[in-house]
Amino acid sequence: MVLDTNGMPIVCSAASGEVFEAGFEVIRNSLQKVTLLSPLGGEKFAVGQIMPIAFRNDTVSLSQVYLKLSVDNGRNYHNFSGSYGINRSSFGTSWGTFNWTIPESLDIEGGGRISTISARCKIRIEPYQAGPEEFDISDSAFTIAASTPVAGQARRECALEGITASSAGSRVTIWAAARGAFRVDVFAISGKRMVSFYGAGQRCFMLPTSLSGNVGIVRMKTAAGQSTVLPVAAQLR
Repeated sequence: MVLDTNGMPIVCSAASGEVFEAGFEVIRNSLQKVTLLSPLGGEKFAVGQIMPIAFRNDTVSLSQVYLKLSVDNGRNYHNFSGSYGINRSSFGTSWGTFNWTIPESLDIEGGGRISTISARCKIRIEPYQAGPEEFDISDSAFTIAASTPVAGQARRECALEGITASSAGSRVTIWAAARGAFRVDVFAISGKRMVSFYGAGQRCFMLPTSLSGNVGIVRMKTAAGQSTVLPVAAQLR
């Protein structure tokens, strides 16, 4: 078995006479298999909620995956994990779970956007440099519904370079923008990290109401090593 790019030497020898190779067969052994654990189908989500996407990698070599959403029961899939996908080195012990805040729409290749609201949604996960069969998808469709707007709520906002947080009622929304990939960590008032988001370019993340009332600090780290810390506890109340 060849586990790297250095090839495999083939040596022929015989006690007497000539020896030759009549032929050999090369069989591909995938080291990039990944299994989607959830959502598998039948679940109901809404725009603004966090969808926990769980997966298992079946080999130790898997270090980068892409996540894609279909809103037409698997006919077309659209990448929402960014041009860099998600990396094992960034997740650490959290590798295997991606908490995705569902937006109202997604950018699609070739320009334009599509709505995420559909009763025919599926998730596809595929490794970096995957082969034609090295992916996994939801077993059946799940639903993403529209969020319920709340009228008459006062809006508060605070910002630093590259990151903005605002609140409307009990919901906190975070906008992040950077050249390349970034990670946003949301910490409780106590200092405990509650949730992390990953993206590239410009992204919007909505915290569930169960977390929004306890936000103390929002921190963004870029792939270039730049860190921005935004204290929000007092400014959004």
